[in-house]
Amino acid sequence: MTVDAPQPFSKPDADYFCRLRIEGLQPAPIIIQTTGTEPAQALMSGLTEISARLSVSLSDFLSEARIGGDLAPAVG
Repeated sequence: MTVDAPQPFSKPDADYFCRLRIEGLQPAPIIIQTTGTEPAQALMSGLTEISARLSVSLSDFLSEARIGGDLAPAVG
């Protein structure tokens, strides 16, 4: 699954949208776009939609989630 960072709509005072992509469940990827008045709300709406489509609770869905790539500390 890929979750894009929430982005503002083209107008500066507009709401935010978040795109999520699920691969491997169907022949074509499932793409969902959700909105919110703030970036966190757009993201949460997307995660809630995904957990509903997968018929799992949001806490179970996120139980083994990792954010970003390799988060190992940089060696100086």
